[in-house]
Amino acid sequence: MKKIIFLSLVLVLELTSLNSCMTPKSTTSAVSDVLQSKVSASLVSSMAPMLLQAGLGNLAGNLNLGTQLNTIIKDAQMVSTFKNLIATKYQIPLDKIEKSYSGFNTLNNVVSFIGTNASSSILSAL
Repeated sequence: MKKIIFLSLVLVLELTSLNSCMTPKSTTSAVSDVLQSKVSASLVSSMAPMLLQAGLGNLAGNLNLGTQLNTIIKDAQMVSTFKNLIATKYQIPLDKIEKSYSGFNTLNNVVSFIGTNASSSILSAL
């Protein structure tokens, strides 16, 4: 009898732990994943003309969230153009971009910044 109770207890604990591993993402997390995907696609497509104009069109097709910003934004003119692109496209004040720019190591950092600071009307239109 003690063995049956012990095995039942172990089975209940095992099922409980399996259930907690298979919990779906929260709604907030799922929404932020969708938003990140939309902002990422928007940013990459917006950057393509800038890269073409700078003679770096071949990089446009290889951009992803892990792309290091310093590999594509190479000089002061491109930095200025990139900041203005973010400011106008996503309606983020330029001074806020200026203050945060040093923390933009990858495109993922930029996408997160945009997702947090862009105009809600712009984000909902993506």
